Order: sequence, then structure tokens, then C-alpha cells
Amino acid sequence: MSGFTRILNRLLALILLAGVAAVLLFAVVLPLLDWRRDTQDELAHTRDMVNRLQRSSTSRDDYEAQIEALAQKIGESDLYIRGETEPLAAAAIQEHIKAIIASHGGGLRSMQSLESEEEGDVIRIRVRIVMNSSHVEFVNVLHALETSAPYLFVDALEVATSAGGRGALKNGGETKLAVDLVVYGYLLPEVSG
Repeated sequence: MSGFTRILNRLLALILLAGVAAVLLFAVVLPLLDWRRDTQDELAHTRDMVNRLQRSSTSRDDYEAQIEALAQKIGESDLYIRGETEPLAAAAIQEHIKAIIASHGGGLRSMQSLESEEEGDVIRIRVRIVMNSSHVEFVNVLHALETSAPYLFVDALEVATSAGGRGALKNGGETKLAVDLVVYGYLLPEVSG
């Protein structure tokens, strides 16, 4: 029996050793191999992405050229007020507004440049206008101010009937309006900078 017991003990030891080896294989070796494979896949994917980005990315010189082209387009556009200085830009707005009011039949009573305001990289140039007009003239002037070039914006608008307006309504005439408003536009960034 002792020979049989020794063989059985050896067999059990081999089975136990095989079990420990299987546990090590499934608990340590296979997860490490999976982790290595996943890491290699991620690394290959990252390399592929870097290569694609390098092929598709624009160089710094290309970006600077695009920025310069955009700046030139802005400088040539009619979005901004033209003028070497803020007072000249305010005068340019005033001349533009006078022409609009004159072409739409409004009566300009007064016009005053207001203090300019910095707004980010540009300077807001403001002008206060007081005028008399009919309802139709006022609508046409307002529309022309907000749709013409350079871009102008209307702010602080006050409209009231002017003296004699009620009498004009009773007589079937058109009511005259007294209009007080602030119009502003922006000075080109190169000038304001």
C-alpha cells in the first residue's frame, strides 16, 4: 500500500500543482496578456490619430496667413466707421446721418457727439440726434439708419408728438413727431487699437 499511497500522493501533488498553475494562468497571466494587448491597441490607435492630425493640421504660418486675410477683409468691409481718430469717426457718422435724414424728409433739429466708449477691442462712437418728422419719414429714417453701411445701431429712442400734433390730427393732417435718439457705430479696430 505504501507504493500505491506514494503514487497517489504524487498524483495529488501533480493535480494540486496543475491547479495552482491554472489559477496563476487565469488569475495573473491571462489578465496581463489582455492588458498588454489592450495597451498595444490603444497605443496603435493613438499613433494613428496623431498621424492623421499631423497630416490634416495646418501649420502656424497658414493660420497666420488666414488671420491676416480676415483682418484685411474686415478693414475693407463697410461694417465699421471710417476715420483716422475718434472725432473724425464721429464727424463721419454725423455726415452719414445728415444725408439719411435729408434723403427721407426728416427735419434735423440738432446733433451732438457723445463720449465714445471702449467695448472690447473696438470703440463705440455715439451721436445723439433730435429731429422732427412725420410717422412715415421717421420709419424710413430709422430703417435707413439700421440697414445702411457702416453698420449703425439705434439706442435710447424717445418719440413724442411735437407741438401742434393733436391739432394736425383733428384737421386730418399727419402728426409730426419729435424724435430723440442715440445712434452708435464702431470704429475700425486698427484705429481704435
